[in-house]
Amino acid sequence: MKKSFLLLAALFVFTGFSHAQEGIKAVKKAGRQLTNFNLEGDETKLTQAMELIEKAFESDEVANSAKAYQVKGDIYATMARKIVDLSILKGSEEVKDKDISVGIKAVDAYKKAYELAEKKFEKKDAIEGMVNLEKNIIENVGIIAYQNKDWKTAYNAFQATIAASNFLSSNGSETSLDAQKIEDLMINSVSVAAQKDSGLDLGSIVEKAIGMDIKNATLYQMAYTAFAETDKAKAIEYLTQGVKMFPDDSGLLFAQINYYLAEGKLEALIDKLKAAIQAEPDNASVYGVLGNTYDQLYGKMADEGNTEKAEEYFNGALEYYTKATEIDPKSFNSYYGIGVLYFNKAAKFGKQLNELDSDFSAAGIKKYEDLKAKMNGFYEESFPYLQKAEEINPNEPAVLDALKEYYARTGKLDKSAEYKAKIEAIQAGGGN
Repeated sequence: MKKSFLLLAALFVFTGFSHAQEGIKAVKKAGRQLTNFNLEGDETKLTQAMELIEKAFESDEVANSAKAYQVKGDIYATMARKIVDLSILKGSEEVKDKDISVGIKAVDAYKKAYELAEKKFEKKDAIEGMVNLEKNIIENVGIIAYQNKDWKTAYNAFQATIAASNFLSSNGSETSLDAQKIEDLMINSVSVAAQKDSGLDLGSIVEKAIGMDIKNATLYQMAYTAFAETDKAKAIEYLTQGVKMFPDDSGLLFAQINYYLAEGKLEALIDKLKAAIQAEPDNASVYGVLGNTYDQLYGKMADEGNTEKAEEYFNGALEYYTKATEIDPKSFNSYYGIGVLYFNKAAKFGKQLNELDSDFSAAGIKKYEDLKAKMNGFYEESFPYLQKAEEINPNEPAVLDALKEYYARTGKLDKSAEYKAKIEAIQAGGGN
C-alpha cells in the first residue's frame, strides 16, 4: 500500500509537471508563429499565435511568467494594429465584426509582464511594447469602436490609453500623451458614457473627470444630466457650479432653462431665456419658449385679477411669439401660441358678460355690447394664426379643436361641426 501511494503521488507530480510544460511549449510556439506572421504576412500564423497563447494560459505556471505575458501582449497588440490598419484603409464598418478589444487586453498583458519581470531586458521589452501600443494603436481602438457604436469598448479603450500613459510615466518612460490629451480622452469617455444605450455609469464616470480638475463646461452639463432623475440636489449643484464657472456656455444655459421649465419657475426663466437669445439670436425655438413663458404668466396674472401685469405679460408673449414666426415662418408652436393667446383673452370676457347679462339699463346694455365687441375682436384676431398653424400641421388635434371652438363661439356652427368631424376621424385613425 505504501509503495502504491508513492507511485500515485509521483504520477500526480509528473502529470502536473507535464501540464506546465505544455503551457510553456504553447508560449514558445505562439511566439514563433507571431514571428512567422511578421516575416511572411500570413494571417493564419497570427490566428494560430492567438489560439496558442490563449491555450497556454490554461496552465497556472504560465500565468506567473513574464515571458508569457510579454508574448501575449505582443500578439494582442499585433492583432489590434492589424484591425486598426484595415479600418484606416477600408473604413470602420469593415472591422465591425472583429474583436478590437484585444488592444485593451494588450495593455493589461504588458503591465503584468513588467510586474512579473525579474530581469532588466524583460522590463525593457514590456516598456517597449507599451510605448508602441500607446503611441500607435490603443486610442485608435477607441475611435474605431466609437464609430461602430461599440460604446463599452470605446470607453475601455480611452481609459486604457490613459492607463498606458500613466504606466509609462510612473516607470520613468516617455509618454506621447500630454495633460491636454489626457483631458480630451476623459471628455471622450464621458461622451461615450452619455450615449443612451451605452450601459455605462455616466454619473461615476463624469464625477471621475470632474475630480481630475478638468475645466470643461460639457462635463458639468453631463453631470446635471446624469443625476437629474436620481439625485436632483446633486444635479442642481453641478449645474450651478458649471454656470458659475462657464457663464457664457450655451449648453449649460439651455440645461438651466430646461430645469426652470420642469420646475415651473417662470419668472426666473425669463432672464435665462433672454440670455439664450443673446447667445443664439437666430434660434426661433428660444423666442417661442420665451413667448410661451410670458403666455403662462399672462394666464396666471389674469386669473389673479392683476390686470396691469397680465397686460404686460400678454404683450411680451405676443412680441416673442411673433419674433419666432419671423425667424421661422413654419414655426407651428408660435403660430398656434399666438392664436391661443388671443382666443384665451377673448374667452376671459365671458365671465364679465355673464355678470352684465341681467343688467338691462342703458349703461349696462352699452357696456355689454362694448365688451362683446372686444371679445369678438380677439376671437377674430386668433383666427388667422390658428389657420396658419393648421396649414403647417393639418392633423394636429389641438389646433383643430381650437378652430372648432372659434367657429362655435363666432356663430359658424356648420364649420364647427365640420371640424368636430375632422377630429373624430383622426381619433378613429382615418385622418389624412
